[in-house]
Order: sequence, then C-alpha cells, then structure tokens
Amino acid sequence: MLMLTQNPTNYGAYFQFGSVIGWDWGEIMAGFNPTAISGLNNWNSIWNNGNKDVEHTSVELSIGRGDPCRLVGYTVAEIRAAVASGRAPDNSHWRLPANTENIIYGKPFSEWTSISGISGRVFTGANEINGSFLPAAGRKIAESAAHGQRGNMGFYVSSSIDKDSAAPFTLFFSAQAVEPSDHRDGQSQGYSVRCVRQ
Repeated sequence: MLMLTQNPTNYGAYFQFGSVIGWDWGEIMAGFNPTAISGLNNWNSIWNNGNKDVEHTSVELSIGRGDPCRLVGYTVAEIRAAVASGRAPDNSHWRLPANTENIIYGKPFSEWTSISGISGRVFTGANEINGSFLPAAGRKIAESAAHGQRGNMGFYVSSSIDKDSAAPFTLFFSAQAVEPSDHRDGQSQGYSVRCVRQ
C-alpha cells in the first residue's frame, strides 16, 4: 500500500490529486478512509484541492483531502479523533514529493525493464535513488472509473499543481519516455503515490 512495501512490484493504492481516500483496482480501501462521508464510490466528484497545492490540515482531512503519505501508520480511529479535535495527524516520516523532487527523480538515466513479470523503470545515476524500481501501474480514469495503461505507463503524482491549468504535475513514464517536470494530468485521475522522507 502506498508503495511502502518490501515488494517493489506492488502497485499500491491510487489517489486522486489531494485525496487521502485510496482505491485499489476494484474498490475504496476502507481501512484508509478517515472520513464518514457517504457516496465515496463517485470517483469523479470532489476529491481534489481546487487551484492550489496539496494542503494537509484538519479542515482538508475532514472532507477527505490532504497528504496520504503523512497518514501512514495511523488507524482510521486515530485520524478521525485527531480531526474531530482540530488536529491534522502527521507521522513526521513521510510526505508527498513536490514537483521539484519528481524532476530530480526523473533526471537520472533509467531503463525500462520487468521484475517478476511487472513492467516498469529502474532509475539509475543518482545516489539517493540508484536502483529504485517504479512499476508501470497505470492510472484510474476519472471519466469512467476504469483502470488504464497498467503495465504500459506510470503516473506518480506530486503535491504541486500548475497554477494556470489547475492540473497536478506528475512523474510520467512509459517504455519510450520519462517526463518528470512538464507532464500534467487532470485532478480527478487516479495516480500512484511515491512517498518521500520529510
């Protein structure tokens, strides 16, 4: 879950931009749903932050938005109790990467490869990420709630938004290309998350 796993080929959960509600390939991951809001099966609804970068506050968390990486390690009950008292839980270990960090991640050389039958890219050339494997997990498509491009493309969302288009910056890759800085996609798409150290 959340790509924080010893198995490098685990696809993890998929998050709309700014959302802390994770979806797997079939349904909402109920254990990672800190809200009591009904109707969360409506994929293309309110799960975005509008025209701003991701904010992690009790107000945002109360409507299902925020930084999912900061919630790793908390139970749903703990998150709800903190939000009810006006606090935003933060594990002090993980956070979403900003676009500048995705740019750094995409700069080194990388190789399209397969590990245990899962296609993706191994990134090389920078000490802090040398050998890192990101599976081509595809994305969850907003308009249809279907899943697409699995095994062919990777979309790893940042916490940064392009102020002109209101679209989040993502690290995008395929067998042919890596686009770490200029790739933007709609807020309602479902993306992979790569957490970084705070």
